[in-house]
Amino acid sequence: MGVYDGELRTVTSCEPCPEGTFTAEANQTSCADWYRCSIAEQLVTAGTSTTDATCEPRLIGSGDDVAAYALVATEDGLWVAGTNESEGFVSTVSFDGLEEVVLTIADARPTELALVGGDTLVVAGTIESDVFLRRLTLTGDELWAVRFGSDETDYVAAVAEGPNDSVYLAGGTGGDLDGAGAGPFVRQYDATGNLLQNIVVDGPYLSDMTANKEGAIYLTFATADPDGRVSSFLRALDEDGVPVWEVGPEELGCRECSELFATADGDLYVAGRNLGDFGGDPDTGPASDVSLARVAPSGEVRWKSIVSYAPSDVVEALVVTDDGAQVFGSTYLDSGSESLAEAIAFRFGPDGEQLSLELREGPEHDQIQAATATPTGDVFVAGITATSGQLFPFVRHAFVVAWPPTPP
Repeated sequence: MGVYDGELRTVTSCEPCPEGTFTAEANQTSCADWYRCSIAEQLVTAGTSTTDATCEPRLIGSGDDVAAYALVATEDGLWVAGTNESEGFVSTVSFDGLEEVVLTIADARPTELALVGGDTLVVAGTIESDVFLRRLTLTGDELWAVRFGSDETDYVAAVAEGPNDSVYLAGGTGGDLDGAGAGPFVRQYDATGNLLQNIVVDGPYLSDMTANKEGAIYLTFATADPDGRVSSFLRALDEDGVPVWEVGPEELGCRECSELFATADGDLYVAGRNLGDFGGDPDTGPASDVSLARVAPSGEVRWKSIVSYAPSDVVEALVVTDDGAQVFGSTYLDSGSESLAEAIAFRFGPDGEQLSLELREGPEHDQIQAATATPTGDVFVAGITATSGQLFPFVRHAFVVAWPPTPP
């Protein structure tokens, strides 16, 4: 596939909510939110009151630092995980915009969610410098919990459902877990929380993982050369953790491959950034093109597609439906004396054809962190909007929104 040369489609540009415009009833689905806009029946805010008529966010816990990092969907609603200043949270969000906090974890940063068995949820992240994994009912009741760590900083990259309602947890450690030394790992837990296997992975930084119910595991890694240039690759493991095949960045089209999605037919979608021109010197190509590849279960790359838009596109999420794939992230555009992060989506057809770009312009920094699709194919995204004029320090709020958001 070539470089996208179609028209940029701006979804909407929003102004602050006029004071007194919205009633308490309307506020449940229209206000308080992403750029404090009116997006009728589309927009809800994680960690925000849905009954106040003031359009002012009320954060979970306390303070002005709320973020959403992970999102999953069923036919009944959405589940979002994130943080505020003092704790991590998991909330349910109904399709009519009502939110309920079902779990809080002190001093934790939950960054990964997955549905397991259709009726339970696993949430993973870090607490202090350790890794945690919890399995919950869809109403937030805890079924079991695991916490482990080394004497150094550990991280979580992904969680995924495995065979027989088992759970895969992927991450890495800077210390020593179970005598295996520093580096990436994949752990598998059974339906009741018992450790089935700890796979020591030979590789650099592990950026994402997915798996299927037959036990195949797929991992993306990122490494850097002495000059700091990033390079990524995709590796498949069998159910025992033995490497089966590996695909490099030239075949995938991304030097920084950060997002994986496994389809029901066994194919993989790999999204990331092409940090340079593969046909020549990596320093002479576009600064940060967005790429998407579709890979067969055998490791054959069916197609790859590269979109050039802005100098600094960042890929954060990937979702695939029957209509094709959408890659979400942020693009940094100059606005006066500073660069604003704008939420952006790249839409691809089933055969990799580049269909459209969807840009969400607004007065704040906005970053999509996660995306999901309902069983009927409706797409939702979650992320962060920073309400100050700079990235650090900032006041930030979390959002969940149907995509593409449409003006009333």
